[in-house]
Amino acid sequence: GYGWLNSNHYIYKKLMGHMFNDNMSHGEAFQYAMTDYFFSSFGRNANFIDYVNGQLIYKYFRKSMFYQFCILGDPSARFPKKHITDSFNLSPKSVTSGETVILQVEEPNITKGVMDIVGTRQQERKFPIQQKIKIDFNQNEASFIMPSHDNSISDGMIQLTYWDANGNVYVGAEHISLNAPYIESIDYYPFQPAVSDSGVVIRMNIASNRDIDGAYLRIYNDQSTEENYQKLALTAVNNTRYETSDNIYYTGKSTFYTAENDTSEAITCYSGNYFMPVFFIDGDSLTGDFYRLSPQISPSKDIAILEYAIENGKSKLVLYNQADTSAHVVLTMTVLDSGFTRSYYDTLLTINDVEGQYESGTDKINTYYFDFLPTYGTSTFEIKIDPI
Repeated sequence: GYGWLNSNHYIYKKLMGHMFNDNMSHGEAFQYAMTDYFFSSFGRNANFIDYVNGQLIYKYFRKSMFYQFCILGDPSARFPKKHITDSFNLSPKSVTSGETVILQVEEPNITKGVMDIVGTRQQERKFPIQQKIKIDFNQNEASFIMPSHDNSISDGMIQLTYWDANGNVYVGAEHISLNAPYIESIDYYPFQPAVSDSGVVIRMNIASNRDIDGAYLRIYNDQSTEENYQKLALTAVNNTRYETSDNIYYTGKSTFYTAENDTSEAITCYSGNYFMPVFFIDGDSLTGDFYRLSPQISPSKDIAILEYAIENGKSKLVLYNQADTSAHVVLTMTVLDSGFTRSYYDTLLTINDVEGQYESGTDKINTYYFDFLPTYGTSTFEIKIDPI
């Protein structure tokens, strides 16, 4: 057995890490854990407070931990080495209580296993549904009956440990949906966009054991349901696929707007990289987990030309500053066939320099209008941006 003081979780964590992650023998793991502790800042400052004769006394027990923390048993013994795997499959992945679920593994000669079923929320929170379920495999296949669970939890995870007759142990985890649609993938289509790139859609592929009445995406700035969110409409392509109703166009690493096509006006502006699917089923709304999507961003953080257009008889230029701070620049615009040149000095703001980051059209930051027009269809227009 193992014994430790609550105030010395550091040693326990190191010991378990060496035994399970590094596959050390129990004795070797104990030696390494105590050495880690002895030379750590935690070990140097380890103390407890005693009250003696009306005075507070700090008693340090750095060395005494060598006697207080003990390990019993054969020091040469070690735990079986676990192999992390992603090769086990579940069917179906959208599960209802009482439904039979099939488990399949790829490793040969698997005999037995043990499984935990947990509900999940926001990546890090887990709610046990049923634990330590014994599994018997027949030709690398097993089955179980999905137990009942809290209807407020729609996301779950199967945590599986299984082994063969030779003592090889495998561990893995697979997400499931509990009486809700299972999201197989959510990504950009047809390509991952860059800032000021052509329009794309967000495509979501699902599997569901229930009829879906509708769906949309919530957009957050971080992984917190307490934050405000915006809604992005989705359209059903078929029973297993949804896409954003309009194309999306990125103006920054976390800002974008929707439009019908590459030449049409912006419909709505958004801010956020975290997308949460919401489904309407039988009058209820079911929320999924967070999915992070972001455009390709140049590591050089250059200034980009977001838009050039003719608007109300003027040349309209919209620039995007990808840097972390504002930049002083000179803009030089030249109509090459006529030699006409115009220069302009200004400070290019970042999206974080103003509060109006959801504004569109003429209210966009770094938007300029000039009283000259190149000849339509024949002129070549050159724009240079030089830092001052």
